[in-house]
Amino acid sequence: MPEDIEDKKGLSLTGQSPVQALKTSVSQGKTNGVVNGKPANLEKSGLVYGVINGLINTLGNNGNKGKRNERRRRKLTEGPVARGLTNGNGLINGNGLINGNGFINGRGLTNGKRFLYGDKMPYLPRTKRGVTYGIVFIIILSLIIGPYFYITGLPDIITIDGAFGDWEEVPKYTDGLGEVKNSDIDIEKVAVVNDEKATEISVYVKVDGNILKGDGTSVTSADGRKINDGLDTIDIFVDMDSEETTGYSVGGLGADAHMRIIGWGNVVRRAVGASFDDMRSKDDWNGFSHQFPVAASCDGSELEAQMDLEYVGKKVRSPKVYVIASDNTGEKDDLDFTFSTDFGLLYFMQREIEMPILIPGSFSNCVSSWKCSAEVQSYWIEGVTLTRLGGKGGNGIGDGGGSDSFENEDKDVSMVRFYVDGDGNGIFDEHVDTKLGTGQLIDGIVNIPFGESYKISIDETKIFFAVVDISPNANNGNTLGWQLTEVSTKNGYVSIGRAVRGLSHISVPSSIVIDGAFADWANYQEYNDEINDVKRLTASTPGKGNSQKQAVPNIDISGIKVAKEKKDISFYIRVEGEMMSGSAILDLPTMRFSDTTSTTTVSHPSTEPEEITLPVAIGEDLTMIYIDSDNDAKTGYNYSGLGADYLIQISGKNGVVKGSNLSKYEDGNWKYLCNVDVGIDEHRLETQVLLSRLGLDDGNDNSKIKVAFKTTSWSGAFDEYSEFGRSGDRAYPTGLVWINEISPGGKWVELWCNSTSEVSIQNWYIYGINANRWYRLTGTISAKSYRVFLSVSWLLASDTLILFSPNPDPGGDPYITEDYTTYNINPSVCNWGRDNNAGDGMGSWTTTSLDTQGERNEPVVVSEFEELFVPIFVVSVSAIVFIRKRSKKRR
Repeated sequence: MPEDIEDKKGLSLTGQSPVQALKTSVSQGKTNGVVNGKPANLEKSGLVYGVINGLINTLGNNGNKGKRNERRRRKLTEGPVARGLTNGNGLINGNGLINGNGFINGRGLTNGKRFLYGDKMPYLPRTKRGVTYGIVFIIILSLIIGPYFYITGLPDIITIDGAFGDWEEVPKYTDGLGEVKNSDIDIEKVAVVNDEKATEISVYVKVDGNILKGDGTSVTSADGRKINDGLDTIDIFVDMDSEETTGYSVGGLGADAHMRIIGWGNVVRRAVGASFDDMRSKDDWNGFSHQFPVAASCDGSELEAQMDLEYVGKKVRSPKVYVIASDNTGEKDDLDFTFSTDFGLLYFMQREIEMPILIPGSFSNCVSSWKCSAEVQSYWIEGVTLTRLGGKGGNGIGDGGGSDSFENEDKDVSMVRFYVDGDGNGIFDEHVDTKLGTGQLIDGIVNIPFGESYKISIDETKIFFAVVDISPNANNGNTLGWQLTEVSTKNGYVSIGRAVRGLSHISVPSSIVIDGAFADWANYQEYNDEINDVKRLTASTPGKGNSQKQAVPNIDISGIKVAKEKKDISFYIRVEGEMMSGSAILDLPTMRFSDTTSTTTVSHPSTEPEEITLPVAIGEDLTMIYIDSDNDAKTGYNYSGLGADYLIQISGKNGVVKGSNLSKYEDGNWKYLCNVDVGIDEHRLETQVLLSRLGLDDGNDNSKIKVAFKTTSWSGAFDEYSEFGRSGDRAYPTGLVWINEISPGGKWVELWCNSTSEVSIQNWYIYGINANRWYRLTGTISAKSYRVFLSVSWLLASDTLILFSPNPDPGGDPYITEDYTTYNINPSVCNWGRDNNAGDGMGSWTTTSLDTQGERNEPVVVSEFEELFVPIFVVSVSAIVFIRKRSKKRR
């Protein structure tokens, strides 16, 4: 923290005394008419804001007491109480109780027409009249004083100062904890306040740990781009006009404005806002091009941020808010709901359930389910509206004739019923659960009014089920799912979370159909991939294979299937997160910065917002399937030792496939051939291509097709999966021998035999792609043992090493890929090997100790000091030798 800034309550951030602060604030207010970014006018002059922010916020015991007392005084003389009690619309001389249309001198109780001085009251005995007047007096007094106590308990303005007392009475909404590993970005509570004149909006965020903790560690990508500065980030999206059709598409909102607060060490390092240009695509992150200042502050687990609505330039109508917290590894916590300045929150989240196989003529099939919670107030639900997902046709675009939308067929469904879970076990049971209403499917939509309003009390959680009867005339092969699109209530704000993508088959097709339902894949073996192994290439971590692990579950491959049928070949990929989710948050180049402040409050006033023109940035996820149709590594595109002749590329965002195509590798370039069908659900993707497109005639073709899979995010994070033969046999490794350790410094390679008997490796080869050199192997390798091959003189510090074995099929390619790995290490401090603490030679690749030749590898963590030590040592010794030689010459 700079020396002229004291981190004390009661002193200004400039270190001035209260009197100096007053003089400065008044002077600046008179001269510029703008203080803290507020426009100059009679009511909001620099003088007024200068006095309030320069003096009142700095006086009092420790500063806070002065601010709180001043807020109370302002509430009574300027805020809603003033307008409510005196000369306003409330109690006195307004439309309220006194001299207005209310109790006194109005048309209400006092001096009006109905009670005290209106039509004459009937005569009552003196004693009874005294009691009556006493009761009336108490009622009037309570009506006058009661609102005062209520209103003074709510803030009329939020001050961004790192003190959160003004948020105490604001309703807060609770997000689920434990959804991410990092507690510092695990959102716990949120709140929003829109000031009474709708000129500012303030947002509160609390996390389970320490907000904006970060670590301050800088990471640079392999191409020299700065990936992050060890930052934690809070992104706040605001839908000003409550119109999903305008603004940036995120969290079910059409966000018209965005606030980004960045920091580490529990300090706000920068806060910036941007409004969205509706002339750009709703998925274009760079539509946030009109930047403006934002005030933000944090302390411990809490953060507050505030923006001036005049910068957005849209009519304010019950603003809605959505929040995302993220850290420097890519892990993020998306708020489970949107929330609003409207009072209360009722939110529905669709649950993942096992999708049943639907039989024509069957009854009471539970296809969809939702969890619902009420906060701040109770809700009365009067009905719901569901929209059908699925139907007739495919879910992709291409050879299969599918389309982006299904053709709805109402005749598939004879009745839809809506139930609430009766015993709280989350499992539908029509004998226990309570039916709330029924409806008919008409043009793909079903409205279900409830027989009577269903109450959900404060902090209560309920489970609901959508249950269908399938018509006897339903079309076999059609698919069915539901999306909750509307909830009718008597009161409050309702948030409906995104639909969990999942479809049921009405009878299972006899072959693979690309439709987004996956029951037709049940009989095909799934091969699992290691999870939490997503990587991103970096320049600062060469000792760890030139990559940094990232927490990006949406591209983290967990399973693979391949189905080769008579006329086509189909591919299935499962990820840990949401398939084709894409990235809602991208790194704007305009927001890259260096740490320039150490204060806990950041505000960047500016009279003119900055206009920026940026290229389109969609943030799509990408899936690539490399296909070696001729099983020849020497032809096609070289992808990790695979000779890929064809490539399927599929892109998407927000659960929607944006593009899918098949290309052929010719003359050193990928040439577009056609679109392909694609179907997805919450975690899975399926696609299919005709064999004729791959130059293969039919299912009797004996060529062994090899395939490699890769998923990537916008940021360059990626996950890969090994080759497959056409039968689904893993080719990584396919045999019983694989590479165990590589020592570029020692110039040796170690293999491991996992067989229970001796294996011949005569005429096997090790090939280095970057070195473009071969090493021929001879002899055998004993069962369950290592064998080290010395004098591999061409080994490089950075390469892709492939282990080939002779192909016993004379009609095929001469060699089969047994194993391969890509690495980039410092040979002087580590080797590259498998983490095989299990003792069988298998394990994930990592940096290993230099001295484990012929034995189990020992993983090591390579520090930056170790990476730099050798070159520093060499330079130092050279310098010493040089100096000594010069000294001898002088003698």
